[in-house]
Amino acid sequence: MGALAAALLALVLILPAAPAHAEGELDDARREANALAAALAASQTRLAEVEAEVALLEHRATDGNARREALEGALREIAIDRFIRGGPPAIPVFAEDLHSVVRAEALARFVVRDNVDAVDEYRRAGQDLELAVSALEGTRARASQALGDVRRRTAEAEATLERLERLDAQRRAQE
Repeated sequence: MGALAAALLALVLILPAAPAHAEGELDDARREANALAAALAASQTRLAEVEAEVALLEHRATDGNARREALEGALREIAIDRFIRGGPPAIPVFAEDLHSVVRAEALARFVVRDNVDAVDEYRRAGQDLELAVSALEGTRARASQALGDVRRRTAEAEATLERLERLDAQRRAQE
């Protein structure tokens, strides 16, 4: 709970009972202060939760961007290799036995499949990054709203605290 909410709650708890004519207004102010202290604490909790979510999504976006950049480098190497060699790896035509030819074909399929997998992984990384950035934007908007809510409730609590202090001063002056 924030310092303002704690101060508000402490003031409500330590104020002595007021004379009968001022008791109603002071009781109303106390109830309002209690409600505002609870609402302010809840708003601060929501803000902290949203800020934690923003930090997590920022981390996820940073990781996604790094992963995508690494895959981009791998794809660049594949493209250069394909350009230089003119296509998928060549299968040795002159082999001494059938076993060598089958092994070379399997190896060639494995290399080509890895290239396709790298492209698919790059696409997935891009999609993951887009999702993380989109979620981050939405969460940042919620964080902005939560911050506005905390500021509004803080202003309300400060006004109520001033009102309670004024009522207490009036009560003391009348005693």
